Amino acid sequence: FDQLSADCVKRLDDDYATVRNAIRKHFPDRPFKYMLGYLDLERLTHKSKNDDILASLKDSQQLGRIKTPTMTLDDGTYMLAINSRFFTDDT
Repeated sequence: FDQLSADCVKRLDDDYATVRNAIRKHFPDRPFKYMLGYLDLERLTHKSKNDDILASLKDSQQLGRIKTPTMTLDDGTYMLAINSRFFTDDT
């Protein structure tokens, strides 16, 4: 993971924050105590102390276990296996 990865997560989290805030505004009587931002949710679920998205991505034991599907080409190089459900499940 690099700064570009962290910036993408931050932008996505900012978009979700807008959604979370609208939901809270629409339902002011509900606590939504687990509707958290990326780092707050990570701290809650993984007991982390990260206050930086890039550090969170680099230090995550869970993310390190996820292996991105690749294919070995004839010349020995690797290519993403773009037809894998890893990439298509959420589309």
